[in-house]
Amino acid sequence: MDGVVAGDTTYREWFLRQPYTRQKQIVGETRAKLIRDGGMSPDEFYTDKGEWLTLKQLRERDAQVFRKAGI
Repeated sequence: MDGVVAGDTTYREWFLRQPYTRQKQIVGETRAKLIRDGGMSPDEFYTDKGEWLTLKQLRERDAQVFRKAGI
């Protein structure tokens, strides 16, 4: 997480440029796979009220993303 990041860079763009090891440190292995391999966006980890969704809740919302990520 060192260095300068352009102001127009989204969190997802920045996240995908990080090594997989760093991604796992930031969001955990399962969520890193959901972003990297499943195509999920980090903002999908939250409710519209900003509450963190559990992996069970995420799977209930979109089981196909889990399959796509091989989870």
